[in-house]
Amino acid sequence: MLIKKYSPILISMPRNGSTWVQSYIRASYKKRGDGVIPSITNKLKYSAVNEFFGPYDFTQLDTKAKIDLIETLEKINLVMCHKVFAHYFKKDPEFFKWFQNFYKDYNIILLRRRNIWKTCISWIFHTTINQHMGDISHHWHGKMNNENNEDVLKSAIQTYKIPFKFDKGLFDFFVNEVRFYQDEVLRAFPNKWQMWLEDLTDEKLAKIFDVELQIQDDSIGSIGPLKRIKYSSYYDPKELKLFQDTFEERFENEFQFYGYEYK
Repeated sequence: MLIKKYSPILISMPRNGSTWVQSYIRASYKKRGDGVIPSITNKLKYSAVNEFFGPYDFTQLDTKAKIDLIETLEKINLVMCHKVFAHYFKKDPEFFKWFQNFYKDYNIILLRRRNIWKTCISWIFHTTINQHMGDISHHWHGKMNNENNEDVLKSAIQTYKIPFKFDKGLFDFFVNEVRFYQDEVLRAFPNKWQMWLEDLTDEKLAKIFDVELQIQDDSIGSIGPLKRIKYSSYYDPKELKLFQDTFEERFENEFQFYGYEYK
């Protein structure tokens, strides 16, 4: 019998640490007899993302077909392991309505990151790279005890001569994503667990989800941050100041009231 309250489903904004947290959720699904973990279908050699409703995985299925599959699995007491980014809901309001109803009894976890400046600069940095590299994928994450991903990313930045400038359009887009997450998504799940990234460690996650530490080298679970890349160093000082000044104004007038911090 499927017990929904013991089935975690992660919702997050990008760059909030969701790939890391999801690696522990996925490990918990591996232990159970009723969990279904989709196979990797994207271009990455490793994947802790489980973005079943994302734009890159299982592109042969539209949203309706994916919903039908999940509903069918539940009928035979099986549950799909996947995470959802909040902007999927923004792009597809009908999907959002279905999600709220279907998962209302599941263990929904809403991941947040207190230091919203880190979320902001990370998202804009990587989005800038995406815009200049087109369909060629780049590393958004590092791997524990392995610097190869960072070296490849640095090389790509040099090869494609990617210009890092303050982009008001990208910044405004980010602000709207934060507003939607706060005003629409979090409010849609008022009694669900809001998990702050800064409160977590590998040890805490292992305890929460009753699994082993997911830090083995070259394993799917060995996702880590890009430790040697300092995003701000890629910006010209004048561009960085404009970026920070604009961010600080938005933080003082809005972000801090959502409970975020800037330090």
